[in-house]
Amino acid sequence: MGWDYILLVLTSVITQLRSFNFRFLFPFQRTSDLTSERIQSFKSNYWCIDKKWYVAVYSYSIFTVPHFSPHTIVLLASLHCSYNVWTNSPYQEIFYENTKTIAFDEETLEKSQKEKHIYYKNMEHIIWCHSSKKKNKS
Repeated sequence: MGWDYILLVLTSVITQLRSFNFRFLFPFQRTSDLTSERIQSFKSNYWCIDKKWYVAVYSYSIFTVPHFSPHTIVLLASLHCSYNVWTNSPYQEIFYENTKTIAFDEETLEKSQKEKHIYYKNMEHIIWCHSSKKKNKS
């Protein structure tokens, strides 16, 4: 049973719903499949304009936002965590609505500073993880 079949079945069932929340977890090796053309159907007018149902792909899962947005985000270079988030929402901030805790290290902080700024309206804790990686001085 492929991803396209799952979307076809879900679409036929959910057309009459007013709200729809889900979270699907995927095996580690299949994460790259999520961010390609396989999820383009979530960018359709039906999802984004008619229903205003927004989804995100993050940390080996696809889910509705903000309902299943993570409460804790861990951005550690040593864990090879991705700080990239894909969402069909016109407002990237919707992904961060439930975030209360964020953990990061120096390397991910440097990378995230190149990204656009996000406002964390419910932030309670920031955890700084000291990196054991030493920079070469030239």
